[in-house]
Amino acid sequence: MILPRLSPSGPGFIDLYNKYKDTGVEIIGIAFDENGSEVVPGVVKKMGINNPVYLGGSDIAEARDLRAYPTTIVYNKDGKMVNRHVGYMSEKEFDDEIAMLLKK
Repeated sequence: MILPRLSPSGPGFIDLYNKYKDTGVEIIGIAFDENGSEVVPGVVKKMGINNPVYLGGSDIAEARDLRAYPTTIVYNKDGKMVNRHVGYMSEKEFDDEIAMLLKK
C-alpha cells in the first residue's frame, strides 16, 4: 500500500500495520512533502508511525499517476495492483479490504 502523504489516514495505517505485519501485509508510506527530508522524520516520530516511510518525488507521482492526496494503492500478494483509493478512507474500510485479500 502506498500512503503518499502523512495525512489523517496515518493513524489508521499504524493500527493496520500492527495488526497485519506478521501476515505478510506490507504498509509503506511515501511522503511528498516539499521539505521532506527536514520535516518527515519528525512527523513520523511524533505520530508514532512504525511502518516504513520513504520520500517521494515527481518521478514516483507521475509513474503512479498520483494526482490527489491521499491516494492509496493496494497490491495483492503477487504484486498486481487490485485497487486504488483517492481520498480519505476509514481504517475499517481498509481493514475489510485487507481481510478479503488475505482470504484469496
